[in-house]
Amino acid sequence: MAKWVGVDVGETSVRVALVHATFRQTSVEMVREEPIAEHGSASAALRSAIIGLKADSFGSAVGGTRAFLRVLRLPKAAQKELG
Repeated sequence: MAKWVGVDVGETSVRVALVHATFRQTSVEMVREEPIAEHGSASAALRSAIIGLKADSFGSAVGGTRAFLRVLRLPKAAQKELG
């Protein structure tokens, strides 16, 4: 059914996991790890880690000092367009 890509941005590496979720079961199809030092930046390591992945959704984990949260309030018409 649904395929998710989970992203973990750490101090030294970026890890991604492709997870396949069905009604009764969840399985990890693939895991990749890219060292940030080899790519020069976390964004370059992330780009390298997700090449070729096809998924319905993405989720991420980022350390608290490097993250922020913004709540968006959308009108109902815009919510319907987004799905």
